[in-house]
Amino acid sequence: PKDFESLKVGQIANLFAGEGTLNATAPVIYISPFGAENTQTTVARIELPNPDGRWRPGLFVTGEIVVDDASVPLAVKASALQTFRDWDVVFLRDGDLFEIAILELGRRDDDWVEVLSGLAPGQKYAAENSFVVKADIGKSGATHDH
Repeated sequence: PKDFESLKVGQIANLFAGEGTLNATAPVIYISPFGAENTQTTVARIELPNPDGRWRPGLFVTGEIVVDDASVPLAVKASALQTFRDWDVVFLRDGDLFEIAILELGRRDDDWVEVLSGLAPGQKYAAENSFVVKADIGKSGATHDH
């Protein structure tokens, strides 16, 4: 697996089952030193307390292990990002209107992108369906230049 070398005993696993109705976090207590090359998988054991018996044998469970946890001062949802001309942007809400904010970006994961400049904490932006806002701006011919 691509993150195999980042896995360590003691890291926290997030576990999900039952169509999102059953969630837990628990520490990794063992990592197999061998991975399966053909499936890009390895075995990790999680110590999961189960006092109420909700986690049962045979239950389909998915999980993720956080291999790099970093605190960032400001981040936006990755789904909010759009490219406008050659810039990474989000659309700021101003009443019923939207304004383009050009961002300087940092680290990212599947869900969030660090903002280094271009957005202040607390500013409201289009977090979902930002492509619709971009299309509307393109149709209206609106521009925003610095």
